[in-house]
Amino acid sequence: MEDDRIYLPHIALGVTLRCTMKCKYCCVYAPYYDPAPHSDYQVLENTIDGLFCIVDYVKKFTLTGGEPLLHIDLPKLIEKAMCYESHFDVLEISTNGTILPSNELVAVLEKYKNKMQILIDNYGKISNKALEFANILKQRDIPFILRKYYGDDVHMGGWIDFGDFTQKSYSSQENKLRFTKCAYSAKSMTFSIRDGEMYPCCRSRRTADIGVVGKDDAGCVNIIDASESIESKRNKVRNLLSAEYWESCTYCLGMCDNSQRVIPAEQLVTKKL
Repeated sequence: MEDDRIYLPHIALGVTLRCTMKCKYCCVYAPYYDPAPHSDYQVLENTIDGLFCIVDYVKKFTLTGGEPLLHIDLPKLIEKAMCYESHFDVLEISTNGTILPSNELVAVLEKYKNKMQILIDNYGKISNKALEFANILKQRDIPFILRKYYGDDVHMGGWIDFGDFTQKSYSSQENKLRFTKCAYSAKSMTFSIRDGEMYPCCRSRRTADIGVVGKDDAGCVNIIDASESIESKRNKVRNLLSAEYWESCTYCLGMCDNSQRVIPAEQLVTKKL
């Protein structure tokens, strides 16, 4: 944040929690919602408009899921986001490499390729379209990152187990220290948005969704609530940015360098958490 401006390193807008995979350690808990939330275009359009009334600039703005390619309006959403291209460095689309882009989506990606980045997570056999997707992008000179999540030398050593949702017995000082080491809070400050509600991270969102903490304690900012002023919403974001830790952090192990790693994309046999 510079002066009165609100600057964020990263915001992820979840367009759907429908997914082609059912990952046990999914960071957005997509398999544990029934039915999986799937935002319609108007809600997403209003969310994008509301977001850039509150936040002045974002280094990386990601459209994610679930699997965002399952949203029929993804090309239209990219066009909408690009109305605010002066408010972010890059627009990213994250995908799990199980679906190839439609011709319409490829055309939009190519149109805005100087401002776009595609993040393809490759989980080996399960991501059976990842390399073909990457080749389509390469042929059109569309920037992409292909992250390896299978075999040896997986990205970042694997996924993170954030633990169960019981309140941890950390002291206030321990919570503050863990907060400074967590990638979500201290390093990338990845705010997560779905259905018009912005949370400081995906885990925070989940604690509110299952009723472990209230929405306010989880750091929720309803960016499409017309009854609340823009300045009030901006102040909520500022408070989150200046916090020593969030209430939801007391129910989480954190995403730290020494956090326990688990096998990426391990598929669920059942849907019980």
